[in-house]
Amino acid sequence: MHRKEKEFLYIYAVMLIAVTVIFIALYHKFLFGGYLYAYSDIGSDTINTYLPNMIYEIRSIWERTGGTYSLNLGLGEYVSNILYKYLDPVNLPFLFFGENHLNRALMISLYLKYVLISLFSFVFFRHLIKSSQMAVLCALLWTFSGYNVLWGQHYQFLTNMVFFTISMCALQLFLERDQKRFLLIPAIATLAYTNYFHLYMSCFMFGGYALSYLIIHQVKPKIIIKRLLFLFLSLVMAILIASEYMLPHLSAFFSSTRTSDVTGISSEYSLIYSPEYLLTFLSRLLTNNALGVGDDYTGSKNYYEAAILSVSVLFIFMLVFMVQTRWKKWIILITAILVVLLCLAPVSLLLGFSYEKQRWTYIYCFAEVVLIGIGIKCLFEKRKQSEIFQTLIRTVLISDIIYVAFLLILWIAQRKDIIILNTKSCCFVLLFLIMYSIFFLGFCYGKMRVQYAILSGIIVIELIVGNYATINDRSAVTTSEWYENMYYDKTKETVEWIHNQDSSIYRINKTYDSVFYNDQLVQRYAGTAVYSSINSSNLVSLFAGLGYTQLYNNSWNYIRISGEDLLSNTLLGVKYLIAKTEDDVNELYYERIYNDDEYIVYKAKYNLGFGYLYQNQISQATVEQASPSERLLSLTQAYYVTDADDEALSEDNQIFYMSDDMKKLEGFSFLAESDNVDIISSGESLVMEGTDDDMQLIFNIADIPEGWSVSSVSFTITAEGSSEVQLFYAGEEGSFTQEKSMTGNYEEGTSTFSFNLYGYDDVTALRIDPSMIRQNIVIESMEIELVRDDAIIENVKLLQENSMTDFSQTGNTFTGTINNTYEDGAMLCIPLVYSDHWVATVDGENIDVQNINGGLVGIELREGYHEIVITYVDNTQKIGRIIGVSAFAAYVIGVIVWRRKKDIQR
Repeated sequence: MHRKEKEFLYIYAVMLIAVTVIFIALYHKFLFGGYLYAYSDIGSDTINTYLPNMIYEIRSIWERTGGTYSLNLGLGEYVSNILYKYLDPVNLPFLFFGENHLNRALMISLYLKYVLISLFSFVFFRHLIKSSQMAVLCALLWTFSGYNVLWGQHYQFLTNMVFFTISMCALQLFLERDQKRFLLIPAIATLAYTNYFHLYMSCFMFGGYALSYLIIHQVKPKIIIKRLLFLFLSLVMAILIASEYMLPHLSAFFSSTRTSDVTGISSEYSLIYSPEYLLTFLSRLLTNNALGVGDDYTGSKNYYEAAILSVSVLFIFMLVFMVQTRWKKWIILITAILVVLLCLAPVSLLLGFSYEKQRWTYIYCFAEVVLIGIGIKCLFEKRKQSEIFQTLIRTVLISDIIYVAFLLILWIAQRKDIIILNTKSCCFVLLFLIMYSIFFLGFCYGKMRVQYAILSGIIVIELIVGNYATINDRSAVTTSEWYENMYYDKTKETVEWIHNQDSSIYRINKTYDSVFYNDQLVQRYAGTAVYSSINSSNLVSLFAGLGYTQLYNNSWNYIRISGEDLLSNTLLGVKYLIAKTEDDVNELYYERIYNDDEYIVYKAKYNLGFGYLYQNQISQATVEQASPSERLLSLTQAYYVTDADDEALSEDNQIFYMSDDMKKLEGFSFLAESDNVDIISSGESLVMEGTDDDMQLIFNIADIPEGWSVSSVSFTITAEGSSEVQLFYAGEEGSFTQEKSMTGNYEEGTSTFSFNLYGYDDVTALRIDPSMIRQNIVIESMEIELVRDDAIIENVKLLQENSMTDFSQTGNTFTGTINNTYEDGAMLCIPLVYSDHWVATVDGENIDVQNINGGLVGIELREGYHEIVITYVDNTQKIGRIIGVSAFAAYVIGVIVWRRKKDIQR
């Protein structure tokens, strides 16, 4: 072994010890304290989304091979080959330990990520600053930077940071014309194979860093253009190599509502962020915790999405120090550019597809560490120069003034009620400000090794103290809570009981949440809920078409059909309903088939199976213009073709309800009481003058005629500002709970809301919380619609008589038979989410698959007995694999040819 290799291994072993010490100090609560590394506060997405998907994926790998269409995933989704994801070294622990030891897998995976980040960042900085010792400090600063620590709980993000660091390491080798520079393409391919979103953001870093590096090193313009062009071609080749991952994921992205983030331009934001936003950014430069952590966060932007800039108090010291060196012009120029870009809202739109999200600021954290590394190297090199002491005095004075000024600005903002500072975190900033000041003032005294040891000690302590609150001062889930309650409550056993009784295809719904929308992924049932950032536009359209026009948290990421919504459950093939013993269930439509001390299982009396026939067609325009009750009645009698030209439909086919089957009640006559608002009646309007943040109106619903049920409630409001409205409904018990509520968002001006309540047993009272902010609100009108139960039951029974009962699934293919008795033909509705990937045959003949009822699969049938086969065909991954293998082969051949030319030239 060469001397350099021994030195490398020795220094990295020392750094590995430091990484381990910091890791144990920060994560001891999760290593030894009986906690799962998952938060139940604002970071609960880990519990709600990431872990359920991870558990589902691990099961999929162990229980079967290849892709298949799964009804457990959302309302049905194609599952691509995910094995490569868990062959990633940092994800192997999940595959090895499985869901039963998830707590161990999480910590081992997290540790491996930090180790790999430290390794490759060490190599990067060792090449950049030509000093192994200084590279260790830089590697620690980047590994435990504010971005990595805060986003560490988002397991994919920290994995992305591993491959971003590998890519930066390879880029540095490329810029230095190192013999290993050919590794640039596979290095970037690892990032492309991991996450296309971070690859996109990182490309700006690759280009900006390469351009800056080449210009600062006075490379000729012609060569700069040539190398940047080669970098661009390398990015293209890396993307082609990763096509097996890129194509399916980009296809899912562009078929989802997420594309509106890319194309949507909002006039709500100005060119430059508001002072409140900028104060949040400033606080995040000092420490992640200056404005609190988790649910105690007080910034003007989202806790995770706001710019994360904290690396070390050392940053400002090094910035001031470097301004006094020969690099002065470049430091000032680059710093100014980065500050301006951070303040410009369109930059976040370009990099993160949203004005409000700064997920891309890991680029800034890395740049800060680069500056610190160059500064430390320069500092130690100038140690023997006569003017260094004066330079250090100026550095300390100016840095202290800057930090004190920053804290003073934040303190003034707090006095003006703009933000709320976390005193403890700000004191820690001052503590390390003092420690670094003393270090620099005493830098010229003592041996260099001693000074390096002192600096290393301060950095390690700062990384522990500065990041401790981010990890530990939040609400975490205990391992006992995770494994004994939550997803692993008795619902799993109840679902297993249902599956043992009935092996056919059906959906199950619940009147409660074990945790959140993705319960079904862990509890193994086909449900009607999903929480995903890339829900398909067809799924969203279906959700809206069923009357769910209001958004939860102003986002289409949350799709849920309530367990009590009779119509939607019926049309989507829900056969069983699980309810807690204390829940009200409308037994007019459900019958009890099983119960224990916690849950009751109900079977739908009018279950339609997984395919039913419509004889009548109506236009989409008719449905869209209908009231909630009219839409309810129409979808039990007829179908509509989504986004079709309906002008040819005759008026005879526009039947969507019978007037005798519905009626309207005036809402204002039911006003029972009001809390925290002053009510002023003005003609037909109610004006609510806000006296408190908690505004609400309560209505008692009385004298509902026998045989009728509340179908929907609609009201129109005029508000002074944007906010969220929440509707609570109560049954016989008369109490309002969060579980029985619906939400919607509105903008300034006039908005109309309609909430579908049919199927909710015995709605006796409503509560409207019309605003989360203090403002005056005018309720322009309100009406409650009723429908006749017999009409609904008659319509659903007719659909039930003409439904498929033998539908079965094998892989991506569904088969079944149905007898169509309608002479003029009919439309078979299969409750699968529509996609252009569906291919169908009827009696062996190919037939078009249509998008009906807002997002379900429709197949036209002639009269007679038919065998139906419908298959989900998605070749994007296969195409991507062919492209990837071809591109990689071309890369290998290119490297071989290049190396041979190099050997000949030698």
